[in-house]
Amino acid sequence: MTNMHKTMKRLFQRAIASRLILSILSIALIPFAGAQQGDIEEVVVEAEDSANGVLDDMVSVSAIDGEKLADAGIENVADVAQYVPNLTLSETETGTQICIRGICPGVNQGFDQSVGLFSDGVPLPRSNMARAPFVDLADVQVKRGPQYVLDGNYAIAGAVHMISNLNTDEFKSGFDFNFIPSQGDRKFLYTLSGPISERFSGNLAIQRQVTDGYIENTFKGQDEAQKDDWLARLVLGYQASENLAFKFKVEYGQFDRVGRNIEIILDNPTPNAAVEGRVAFDESNPIAVRNAIAQRPAAPWVTQTDRIYTPLGIDYDIGVNTLSDFFSDSGEYAFAGRTYSEALARVYELNDFPVPTGLSDTELNFERATDSDEFSENEIINFTLGTEWSTELGQVTAASSFISYEFEEAIDIDFTPVPFLENQQFEEYEQIFQSIDFKTNDDSRVQFQAGVWYLKSDLKFGDDISILLTDRGDDPSNLNPVNFEFFEDPIARSKPDPARGYLGYIRNGGLFGVGASQLRPTRRFDQDSELFAGYAQFKFNWSDQFRTVLGARYTYSEKKAVRDSAFVYRESGELPTSADIADNSQLQIIARSEEFLGLFLGIQAHTCRYEQAVLESRETFDECIRGTRTEEAFYPSLTFEYDVTNDLILRASARQAGKLGGFDARSVSRPDVAAGRGIPFGTFEFEDEKATTFELGTTWFLPEGLGRLNATAFYTDFRDLQVSRFDGKTGFVVDNAGEANTVGVEVDGYLQLSDTFDIQYSLAWIDFTFEDFPLGSCHLGRQPDFFQVSGRVSELPDAILLDGSPATAGVLPIQYDAFTRLPDGFVVANNPSNNVDSTISPPTFATLNIGDANPYANPYPNRRGVDAWLNGSILALPATCDFEGQTNQFVADWQGTVTFNYTREIPGLGNFKPTLDVIYNSGYHTSASQDPLVEQDEYFLFNGRLELSSFEEVWVLALVGENLSDEKIVSYSNDTPIGSRSQGARGFIGFVRPPRSIGINLRYNFY
Repeated sequence: MTNMHKTMKRLFQRAIASRLILSILSIALIPFAGAQQGDIEEVVVEAEDSANGVLDDMVSVSAIDGEKLADAGIENVADVAQYVPNLTLSETETGTQICIRGICPGVNQGFDQSVGLFSDGVPLPRSNMARAPFVDLADVQVKRGPQYVLDGNYAIAGAVHMISNLNTDEFKSGFDFNFIPSQGDRKFLYTLSGPISERFSGNLAIQRQVTDGYIENTFKGQDEAQKDDWLARLVLGYQASENLAFKFKVEYGQFDRVGRNIEIILDNPTPNAAVEGRVAFDESNPIAVRNAIAQRPAAPWVTQTDRIYTPLGIDYDIGVNTLSDFFSDSGEYAFAGRTYSEALARVYELNDFPVPTGLSDTELNFERATDSDEFSENEIINFTLGTEWSTELGQVTAASSFISYEFEEAIDIDFTPVPFLENQQFEEYEQIFQSIDFKTNDDSRVQFQAGVWYLKSDLKFGDDISILLTDRGDDPSNLNPVNFEFFEDPIARSKPDPARGYLGYIRNGGLFGVGASQLRPTRRFDQDSELFAGYAQFKFNWSDQFRTVLGARYTYSEKKAVRDSAFVYRESGELPTSADIADNSQLQIIARSEEFLGLFLGIQAHTCRYEQAVLESRETFDECIRGTRTEEAFYPSLTFEYDVTNDLILRASARQAGKLGGFDARSVSRPDVAAGRGIPFGTFEFEDEKATTFELGTTWFLPEGLGRLNATAFYTDFRDLQVSRFDGKTGFVVDNAGEANTVGVEVDGYLQLSDTFDIQYSLAWIDFTFEDFPLGSCHLGRQPDFFQVSGRVSELPDAILLDGSPATAGVLPIQYDAFTRLPDGFVVANNPSNNVDSTISPPTFATLNIGDANPYANPYPNRRGVDAWLNGSILALPATCDFEGQTNQFVADWQGTVTFNYTREIPGLGNFKPTLDVIYNSGYHTSASQDPLVEQDEYFLFNGRLELSSFEEVWVLALVGENLSDEKIVSYSNDTPIGSRSQGARGFIGFVRPPRSIGINLRYNFY
């Protein structure tokens, strides 16, 4: 953000703040000035229903009213997901995922959302907006299944609508205070609302929350994640005439975090081949020669671990090779038999430094140990004007809004107290939205609804990865043995070089030190988009019992994006200049840094920020990627509704929906990357996602007012799913990967068993199945099925398979039990694994032969390819797993919630209201790789509330408990990035939900 931009923005915010203060004063004073007047009329501006749902074509909708939101302490969409089956929300390392019925877009700033978020009918397209706390809401409604006609491009899986309060009946003022001692959680909400004059009404809500957190960072000696939130919302209603009303909302909020609710939850050791000694080799055997040159043990077998790790490029038991100073006294290798934390501890032990506090804690116990100053600072501004105009023909509604959102955060991405890797990222987003909707009156024989949307947005995203191998200071307990002094003169050092040993697959002796100390990568992604949409629905009332709803939506979208990845000097953040290139020694530093960052982090510079001389100095630097996408989409829906009786309604619907394609913001290389330097090929564009859904539903009003039951059976077929896939290094790439379907049943309702006792319930069963998904992420216990060949590779003139057939873009099956005949006549097993002999038939990993002269050949033939003397090389192709027949991440087969509400009057005191929520989940995969080691087990959650209130609810005092069964719940997990993919230690980090908490809630209303 430029300084001028920041200055203008701050001035803009101050203007907002001053206007907000004036509005607060006017609302606070006017009601008292007019309190004695008896002729104040009721203002009929009400909180809108969610986004035009008047034609009743939604089959599966769950709603939580404002009272339940407050009583249950539901603070955000993640808390709503506990109460609404088939809705999930989870934070990840770098973003937020929202899913309905197993469909969510993954974490990528270039994705449109699969689950639409709406505030008073206005879309909130950024997933991180779901982190914002709720403030004084009248209602939260969750629509499951595609909602394309009314909610548009962002609702292929469903939508969540949040409706702001606007009290028009009588003056109210009060506060709501919550305190949870175990988490140091204090939340205070003040509300002021009611009619101001005959034509004006208003709602003011100001909320402040401060939280210490529920996870202890043992290295820092503090609790995390700490919260510091405050939000203010002013809603003004104006009744211009009997038929014309306006609702204006201004909202400003800051929600900041220190630390994170994430910890290492599992840390398994790297496999140990348990091979000792050197086997004599025959010089005519190329594999034996290769093993001898690399000082590898040779043996006449291939383990199953070889078949798993080698396609992923993980040297699981030879991480040091010639660096014998990192061997233990017994000759055991550095990685073999050691966990991620144990291998890092070995770095400290070999230098006689104390091991950092908490490094060995690798269990799910609400404790973590990280050293980076992690934070997340978020800010949002929302101006929305709603208009309702009633005419003889029908009603016109309009929404105009401006929303600005930004965050900046730092993340410890090695997840340990070792100063290793840190990621800093930011996102800035602005949008202008306008919608106009017309619907005929409800008593029409043929009801009609139509509307148009316009949304213009500007997104800026960037991140910087820093390698932090530096001293922490003079405190011996904080000393870091991995510092740059070790790399200045490796021969003269009296101590071994464990850092280079840990990262020993980088063969150049000084490459790591220079690469880590001089440059760091920085990435920027900018996207401008415009979206126009028009929709129409007809409701044909054929009789009093039978109705049909026919609708369709047309969308036109244009997106322009640029992704720019450069290397900058580590300390200054400045780009290399032509003067630096003219200095040969500095040029060598840049070259070695670029090579290291490619090998270790898989990052390729593709930038338009370098001077031309810099670009020309290194042929591996490419230009930034630019693109423009213009797309159109048209999808219909059809719903039938039949009233069997006055109390029983049947519905059936068929819908199509889509989600527009776009640009990949997070890939760290170009699609046409020159392969073989350890850099996975990247992606930039991805295509539309499509869905077709069939639903059968019923609503049954039980006799004698006993309650209501809603039930929906659904089947959805998804095509060209947009998925984000880990590239094996530090980036994520986007693919349109195959097909999936979901089938299930959702039930909800309530039972009014007496005037004082009722039960609310919801239950869902779902079966999610990938029908075609060859690009799944492989966990370290599963043998890969495919290599993915990029279009760039397949276009090379000499790109052929070793059997002579041409290489084509797409997935290439790995032949695990085949010999390959090479041009020079040798018949050998082309396996670059550690323990292989030509007398058996091991996996054939060398799948491509493009010749010695090819500029994209592997410069390190002993690393991941066919040996140089075999006249070929394997490119750095990502290995994937076939997920056909599997379920998806976050999908629980069964979910359900039952709430018991009881009210009893205590004479002379007040009302006693105990409430108990029983929440069930059958378990789900927490990781995208679906590793069974971190699958969440089934659990029951018990949340309760014991409330005592005055008869007129002037005061309310309640004891509130959450997760009373003290379940350990992991909402999301992923591989430890360095430990898993560099060392081959099968470990995981996980986001953890809060443990048992008991607090108090106090409310007081000044009527």
